[in-house]
Amino acid sequence: MKVGDLTAHTWLSLWHPEAVLKDLPEVPDASTYEGREAIARYFEKALRDAWDEWRFVPREITDGPAGVFVAVDNSARSRAGVELGWTCFKSSASATG
Repeated sequence: MKVGDLTAHTWLSLWHPEAVLKDLPEVPDASTYEGREAIARYFEKALRDAWDEWRFVPREITDGPAGVFVAVDNSARSRAGVELGWTCFKSSASATG
């Protein structure tokens, strides 16, 4: 996928519709992103600066009693032509149970 509009990407459906993503306080001009569309804009901006291409492919999604565990295969090509690949693991607790 070319770095651009992430709002239609299936990866975004892994986020709760009312999810909140906060920059670390140490980040200059730290912001808070509320909801899927705002979170998509955060990642679009973050990825666009250094990457020509980025792929997110959910490999495993496990629903548990207090949250969700997700394994996502990632691959990317930087603007300089460097290609990378790795798997990210994310565990999210549910505020609603």
